[in-house]
Amino acid sequence: MTESGFTGNWDKAISDLDHLGTNVLNAVKLTTHQNALILQATITKHFQNQDLGWAALKKGYPEWKAAHGLSNQILIATSTLMQSITTNIVDGGMTAFVGVLRQSSRKDGADPISIAAVHEFGSEARSIKKRPYLIPSLKEDQPKMKERYVKAITDILSEVG
Repeated sequence: MTESGFTGNWDKAISDLDHLGTNVLNAVKLTTHQNALILQATITKHFQNQDLGWAALKKGYPEWKAAHGLSNQILIATSTLMQSITTNIVDGGMTAFVGVLRQSSRKDGADPISIAAVHEFGSEARSIKKRPYLIPSLKEDQPKMKERYVKAITDILSEVG
């Protein structure tokens, strides 16, 4: 028994506390990366399943797409946009970007970022209705993301001796 009346492995407790900040930080970084990959998969799933209730294509556009050998699916002509959705971990692992990177390019020279933005928010000037996929996917995944962060931190804290 120590003078304080508490017994136990104080060396381990001190070591655990010394490493607590690093362990929590590493758990948050890992969870951030996992959450980003899951969000990317959710976005891709919505492109493939066409299940976000997007506005129908303009009259005549499906026929034009077919005549040019393009997919009849909404937001998918050649799948380039869907394949441009990526995950980029930045800020030492503390921040994740999920979306279309600026350096992405298409064979036809069109800017994928502009195309992604037009689809997400619509374009009055071009009579294109918004067909959001990023924001709905984030809203769908957000509760589980929070749960994964809480679990990661709780697991680290429960290991402290």
